Amino acid sequence: MSVPLPVRSAAWRELGLPGTLVVLDFDGTLARIVHDRNAARLSARTRRLLARVAARYPVAVLSGRSAADVGGRLDGLPLRWVVGSHGADWAGGAAGGPRRWRGRIARWRRALSERLEGLPGIDIEDKGHSITVHYRAARDGARAAAAVSRAAADLTGAVVIPGKRVLNLLPEGAADKGSALRRLAAVSGAARLLFVGDDVTDEVAFRARLPIPAVMVRVGPIPGSAARYHVRRRGDVDRLLASLAVLRDPPRGGRRAR
Repeated sequence: MSVPLPVRSAAWRELGLPGTLVVLDFDGTLARIVHDRNAARLSARTRRLLARVAARYPVAVLSGRSAADVGGRLDGLPLRWVVGSHGADWAGGAAGGPRRWRGRIARWRRALSERLEGLPGIDIEDKGHSITVHYRAARDGARAAAAVSRAAADLTGAVVIPGKRVLNLLPEGAADKGSALRRLAAVSGAARLLFVGDDVTDEVAFRARLPIPAVMVRVGPIPGSAARYHVRRRGDVDRLLASLAVLRDPPRGGRRAR
């Protein structure tokens, strides 16, 4: 079971050393989860803190949203990498696999639209590399969850991953957040990394076998999480960002670590 993250521990202080990569989820981690997914955004305070951290560390955002979607919400921040669709969609990267899966994903979308037609509060989001069915707006969340699960149960070639009032569908063989962390570790040349996430889709990242040491933090203490550490709520992520920035702030008359 995870324990509260001790920001004064040796493991935390080591994050201030050169070679640390910071990887952050978006919804529920950097941004508050909201009723309308299109309204999600960074608070002014989180944006300031993330800018401070990104000026001191290489930072990646790893989200279930498409890379274009989440990148637009992070516009103006000096981030090194923006990765969407749970690891399959790299901003500025080659399309690769999605071309092979485009027809399959289109068939899923059509089937889901037919099977869920008339059910209020359902929003089917086609992200190109994956599909997310949102039912946060449904009045009867349990009924909507059951209907969405039934609709997705027999879709050919789909890996189904539940989330917070969403159901994610990824093609078999697609990258996930675990493989994305491994790729980020490789391309960054990092000596260690910090990953912070809040949802079921982040658990595969928490469980990832990486070639470098990692501090894994879940937002919200969830029994059975593979993350070693947790913070209680999204607002605590801002405190982590502030603490990270301080670790790299140079002493008076000293130099900042790179």
